[in-house]
Amino acid sequence: MADPKIVPEGTRLALTQSELDTLKILKDAGDRGGFYMAYYGMTGNSEVLLTAKIATFSEATGGVAFAANRLLLDDFTTGPLAPGSSKVFQGIYCISQGVADFTYQTVAKDLDPNYAPAQGTPAIPSRTADSSRDGLTSQNQLYVAAFDKWRSVDNGTLFPGNFLTAQSGLAQWLQGRDYTHPDVTATQAGASTGFVYSAKATLYASYFGKQQSEMSASTVVAGPDGYNLTVAADGKVDGVFGNTQSDILATVAALAAQARTAFGPTGTADGRALLDIGGFAAFGSDWTTVRTVWAAEVPVVEAKVRQILGLGATDPITESALAAFRKGLYEGGPNSGGDAGRITNERLLRLPELVRTNGVSRATIYR
Repeated sequence: MADPKIVPEGTRLALTQSELDTLKILKDAGDRGGFYMAYYGMTGNSEVLLTAKIATFSEATGGVAFAANRLLLDDFTTGPLAPGSSKVFQGIYCISQGVADFTYQTVAKDLDPNYAPAQGTPAIPSRTADSSRDGLTSQNQLYVAAFDKWRSVDNGTLFPGNFLTAQSGLAQWLQGRDYTHPDVTATQAGASTGFVYSAKATLYASYFGKQQSEMSASTVVAGPDGYNLTVAADGKVDGVFGNTQSDILATVAALAAQARTAFGPTGTADGRALLDIGGFAAFGSDWTTVRTVWAAEVPVVEAKVRQILGLGATDPITESALAAFRKGLYEGGPNSGGDAGRITNERLLRLPELVRTNGVSRATIYR
C-alpha cells in the first residue's frame, strides 16, 4: 500500500473516480437534490447550489422554478406549440432529470483528458470542458449544460433560464455570474417563450417555494457550508434551505412581489412609478417587456393559484393549503403535476461523506 500523500490546505483537487461514481449513483436514482448537493460539497460550485434549490422547489428560487414549469405544463403539454418549438413541453420531471444527466456528463467530460468538445451540437453540451480537466466545472459550464438539455428535446425556446441569459448583464453586476450561452444572444433569449414564462413565474415565488419549517415529514440533515437539507422517506433530498447569496431569481422575485401590489386592486400611480424606477434599474431595456407581462398576469395570479391547488373559484388561499401542496412536490408525490415522465426509482440513498470542501482541501489531509 502506498504511503499517504499530504495535500496542503488550499490545493485544487481533481475529482476522484469514486466521487464521480457517487454522483452517478445519486443521479441514476433520481435523487437530483442529493446529486447536486453532493457535487456542491465536492466543488463549491455556486450554480449547482442554485440548481439544487430549483430541482427541489425550495424557497423563493424553487418557487419561481416550479411556477415557470407548471405554467409551461398547463399551456404547452398538449398544444398549441410555443413559437420556435416543434415539440410540446416535455414535462417538469422528465426534463429536470435530463438536466441532471447533462450536468453529470459535463462533470465527467471535464474530468476526461481525451474529451474534445463538439461545438454547437444540440445533443452534447457545447461548453463542456475547460483546460484543467479536473471535474471542477465553472458556473457557466453547468448553466450551458442545463440549456442544452432543453434544446436537445427542442424545448430551448421554453427554457426558463432564458430569463437569465437575457439579463446576463444584471447577473454580472449583481453577483459576477455568467449566464451567457455560445449559441444564444441576450436579445434572442429575451424574445423567447421561456423569458415570458419566467417573468410570470416570479409573481408566484411566495406561493410555491418550499420552507424548511413545513417539512415535518422529512428528516433534516446538515449539508455543506451550513445549508440544511431535508430527506424524504424514500431517501431522496427533497429540500435545500439556506441563504443563497448568488441568487438572482430571489432578487427578481422580491421586485415581483412589489409588482403584485402595484398592479393589484389597491395599486396606485405612485406605487407603479416607484416600481418603474426599480424595474428599469434591474432590467434596463427589457423592463418594458417584464412590466407588460406582470401587469397582465397580476390580475389572474390568485385564480391560477387556486387552480393549481385544486380549490374552488372563491375558496380562500390558506397557508395550510399551500404548505400541504408544497410538501407534495417531488417525483412520485401527490402534486407532481401529472408529469408522466417523472422518475420512479426509489432506491434508498444518503449524501456521501465528503472529504473536500469547495473544490479544495479545507485542511492538511491524507489522500
